[in-house]
Amino acid sequence: MNTKSEQGKEFILFKRQLYQMYEVQNRSIEEHEKFSQEIERKNLKWLYQANMDYVEELQRVSWLDNLVDHGSLKGSVFKMKMMSDARMKGLMSFALTGALYSHMTTIAMMVGPTAPTLGIVFTALYGMKKFYLKDTIG
Repeated sequence: MNTKSEQGKEFILFKRQLYQMYEVQNRSIEEHEKFSQEIERKNLKWLYQANMDYVEELQRVSWLDNLVDHGSLKGSVFKMKMMSDARMKGLMSFALTGALYSHMTTIAMMVGPTAPTLGIVFTALYGMKKFYLKDTIG
């Protein structure tokens, strides 16, 4: 950058003020108040605009990366197995619940009515929790 041009001089002044802003944490309250009154609004706007440009560039790059990923996977990003491992555990838990319920009389005669009832409730709840789809697009 040409430091002799008007824009170059303004940029160097901006850099010096930016450096002084980072030094603020080691100043007293009076020094901080005096310094904050000296900061030019234009320089703060430049800093804000530079940050916004940086955020927009990150979003654009992320969007382009997303497009490349979708293109290389040929649309399989949104495809999911119908029966994942978690859903299979849920289904097996439902099967166990049905088996326990169908033999409840026999089990209740051996251990009492409380244990099989609690077992049925907990296996049904576990099956519901595992069978539920999470973090997927419906």
